[in-house]
Amino acid sequence: MSLFISDDGIAVEQRPLDHEAYGGRLTGESTRWLTRGEYDIEPSQAVQAMVEYLKSQKLDPSKFDIQATQVAEKLCHVDVSIRSQLETPTSFSTTGGTTHLNQSLVTRGIFAAPGYATANYQGAIGVDDTSVQGVDITIPALQFQLRRQFKTVDVPYLNTLFRLTGCVNDSGWGQFSAGEVLFLGAEGGENEENNVDLTYQFACRPNQLNFNVGNILVVEKRGWDYLWVKHEEALVGDRILRVPAAAYVEQVYPTGDFDLLALGEGGL
Repeated sequence: MSLFISDDGIAVEQRPLDHEAYGGRLTGESTRWLTRGEYDIEPSQAVQAMVEYLKSQKLDPSKFDIQATQVAEKLCHVDVSIRSQLETPTSFSTTGGTTHLNQSLVTRGIFAAPGYATANYQGAIGVDDTSVQGVDITIPALQFQLRRQFKTVDVPYLNTLFRLTGCVNDSGWGQFSAGEVLFLGAEGGENEENNVDLTYQFACRPNQLNFNVGNILVVEKRGWDYLWVKHEEALVGDRILRVPAAAYVEQVYPTGDFDLLALGEGGL
């Protein structure tokens, strides 16, 4: 009998033969589950279905080690055990990042030489006859590392790390809103205690809401979106000037489910 159906239509069931051994509960040291799909399913899909089931039971997936083995085209065994997790201090840096801006936040002053008329470029920086030069600035940014030790790390989990590298969180994660955290990847190996020591690297930028670029109101820009400004020539008074005409917010990183990293609520 199915206990749960995942978003992908994968059924999560208790294995009858394991009910006596494990009591059919997640509170023991280990339980075995059966995932059944209408079509062929991969172990990674079975793991994701189990993660969804744990969440539906108000359980934190980061507390469990989940390993799946394919036993038939539409069936996978999923072994779930309480994860032995040892935390080590987190390192971080708020030295910031750099970006190139063509627009200022505000023009504080315009000062013309005697006999020359001033021009208001609506915040465009370094305007010449053909282009807007802009300037490189330091922006708010946080980089941090999380270190975790596990008894074992299986290939499906390594595949998860691989596929989430270069992704931005698709929903709130710890203290961060969706779109603010970029996963830079992980490094790891076996330590002297024969545990697997993994270091996860992240970078964060804040989301922005309702801010101006020149005379343009930008409603929303997520932290790792890229904003660029289209400048066009416009008649201002008796002069033709290059001024901001439109602001474009582009998504340049894919999003991913950071809960699959099994690190809990962001670690910070």
